[in-house]
Amino acid sequence: MRDSLVEKEFDAGRYNIISCTGELPPTLQGVWAGTYVPDWASDFTHNGNVPSAIASMLMGNTPELMLAYTSYMESIVPYLEINANCVACA
Repeated sequence: MRDSLVEKEFDAGRYNIISCTGELPPTLQGVWAGTYVPDWASDFTHNGNVPSAIASMLMGNTPELMLAYTSYMESIVPYLEINANCVACA
């Protein structure tokens, strides 16, 4: 792959992350899904997709954008604990 293409793809990904990070972390589609019914309901899918986007924030020299992700994860800890107790006691 040409270096210029890799640079454009990196810049596009960085632009997407910066544009859609605010109160909540970025979803799989970013802020521009192009439909009212996006795939995966434009959810936070923690199977590698969102963590990969979050990891790019560090590589893209934008660690300040991590606050939206860490705040979101901290807000759902009580629900994760309930789920873990239900799974462990099943």
